[in-house]
Amino acid sequence: MKRSVYNRVVEEIDRMEFDFRPCVRRLVEFFPEENEAVLRSVAAQQWQKQIKKMSGRMKSPHQRAKVFEEFLKARDEDKERVGASSAICDMAKRLRFSPLLLCRITLEEFLESNNIHATRQEISEYMRCPSKIPDRFLATEVYFCRMRDDQYGHYSEAIKYWTGEDHETKIKVKCQELGLSYRDEYALRAQGYDKTPDILLDVPIAVNGRAVNWIESKALFGDDNAHTSYLRDQLESYWNRFGPGLVIYWFGFIDDLASKKYGGIMLADRFPDDFVRYDPEHGNDNSDADWGIDGEMPEDYNEYLNGVRAKEGIYDAEKALSGLELKQQ
Repeated sequence: MKRSVYNRVVEEIDRMEFDFRPCVRRLVEFFPEENEAVLRSVAAQQWQKQIKKMSGRMKSPHQRAKVFEEFLKARDEDKERVGASSAICDMAKRLRFSPLLLCRITLEEFLESNNIHATRQEISEYMRCPSKIPDRFLATEVYFCRMRDDQYGHYSEAIKYWTGEDHETKIKVKCQELGLSYRDEYALRAQGYDKTPDILLDVPIAVNGRAVNWIESKALFGDDNAHTSYLRDQLESYWNRFGPGLVIYWFGFIDDLASKKYGGIMLADRFPDDFVRYDPEHGNDNSDADWGIDGEMPEDYNEYLNGVRAKEGIYDAEKALSGLELKQQ
């Protein structure tokens, strides 16, 4: 997605009422040239940014007291709910905050006002099982918000988890279909690695003239905040240990992010259709020109592979010396 289009999408989201599903429908109408799944992912990220922005303010005792006071007023009036509406959902929409997180604040204030001392674990149990809450109106509100919250609700969390799993599986299936040998994050962790990509290719490939040793799957849209965070927390570690790799943002990314090489980390929105295989049997006969490398990597890629293997050997030795048990596959 071009940055100009992305900025327009964000501006439209900021102007809309804080109701996720109608927001997505309107975005589809305003930007018919964009894929709905992409717009949904962009909207979800903007929602989460807004909620995080509000989180600090919602910790204020004054603000928490106002929320609880409004809840009590709605309860006393026995406000009727229409469809999927609720008193706390309506309040969250107005405050541009998460309904479920607002429920938790209300629950904590309710327990404190009734001199019920509950641990964080007990409060979490109330949120998971609203029928245990000793107030029928509040229990109903929690149930509604669990279903209705499109970012932190029960269904939305399950959907996000399984969407991520599904797209990781797509990479593995594609590698198997193409005959690309790999190790996944579970195999790498069994070998003692702490930070691991989703896929580490046993034999690298070249995509658009650049080497790819590993592939990371991200089932979301790649904006500046998300990509910068992933670079800091994950991708730079992968590069330091395994060399250059590929990040797949399945729901697209801001196009100018791809123009920045980030030390050999490429971006894509799908598994590459066209790539060049490296044939280790040819040894030094694999030249840069024959293999498609654009000069970022050493002339003899075997030299680079040996360097990576040496790093792995040093890492294993350090682990052994530190007294940690290494599991052999």
